[in-house]
Amino acid sequence: MSSSRKAANRTLLLLTGAALLAGGVWLLSTSSWVADRVGRPLPSWWPTVEPGSVLLDRAGLNELREHGWWTPLVIAGMALLLLALLLWLLALARQGGLRVLPLSHPEVTVRTHALADALTREVRALPAVAGAHVRVRARARELRAHIHIRLEPGARPETVLRQLFDESLAQARSTAAPREVRADVRISVRSHRSQRAA
Repeated sequence: MSSSRKAANRTLLLLTGAALLAGGVWLLSTSSWVADRVGRPLPSWWPTVEPGSVLLDRAGLNELREHGWWTPLVIAGMALLLLALLLWLLALARQGGLRVLPLSHPEVTVRTHALADALTREVRALPAVAGAHVRVRARARELRAHIHIRLEPGARPETVLRQLFDESLAQARSTAAPREVRADVRISVRSHRSQRAA
């Protein structure tokens, strides 16, 4: 999982937890049990809920519906929320796979994230490679590496690919055996502009 996706997941969980916590604290603070325990009334500005009441009664809902913007706003908000949840679930489903890869020895395992980091260092160490990023997805019988290589200007892609498959991926095959190792490789060339800026 990329760092940006991890940050997005943690932010979403943090916001959801904060909203649930704030709602729970508010509802708890408006109960008579808390008021009796505290021994003093809540501040006048504190929003309260009367026993047996609801946050939005039928009269208030009908009043909101009289405004032309209310219904489209609710529909658009629910549609955006549903779309965001579907995109999040799709991203999680695409990530999928095993996070811990059992090796040939029954007591030895390796995390797919650690394997991706090691493979990234191997690819970056190849001649004429300016940068690389590797993601690894492991299944029960297959390990797939998504590799993005950024080459130095003037590098020969066929030479780098030959070294990649003969050296870096050969070590991954020995680590993941008896699983089959497949690689999706994307190659770009480092521009002279970025080279001068560096």
